Amino acid sequence: MDVLVISVPVFAVLGLGKLLGTKGRITEEHGRFINWLVYTFSLPALIFNEVARQRFDSFFDPAVVVMPLIGLAAVALLTMGIARLRGYRGGFAAAFTYGTYWANATYIGLPLCQNAFGSEGLAKAAIYNGFVVPFFILGSYLLIGLHGADTGNRSRAPASARRC
Repeated sequence: MDVLVISVPVFAVLGLGKLLGTKGRITEEHGRFINWLVYTFSLPALIFNEVARQRFDSFFDPAVVVMPLIGLAAVALLTMGIARLRGYRGGFAAAFTYGTYWANATYIGLPLCQNAFGSEGLAKAAIYNGFVVPFFILGSYLLIGLHGADTGNRSRAPASARRC
């Protein structure tokens, strides 16, 4: 029941937006304005307000930051191995790997943390997010560099076709 109380309001707002868009009550122009308002003003203001009211030193626990990064690296390495075994190449291999560890922690996760744990939970999640997002971004560039910019075909041609 607690999970429903925490998550239903967040997903209800998302569902309401989708429903209103489908019914034509929210036009493309309305959608652009709502996205601007939420992404560039409302959510950043909420995050800033909650983080600014907390003592940073009481939240910084290296294990809380380091352990998830180790987990991210393990998942990335595992899916890179799967991509190699499956013969995925180029952009497809990079997207396959990257998609397994990139989290929508900001726009879905932070409101869920606010509902679940209040201001202190939101502040902890925002501080944590501030540490891991640079690693998400760095990981994406490393994956693109590692897999190159070739055609991005899903897999290699069979060995018999390559010999021809």
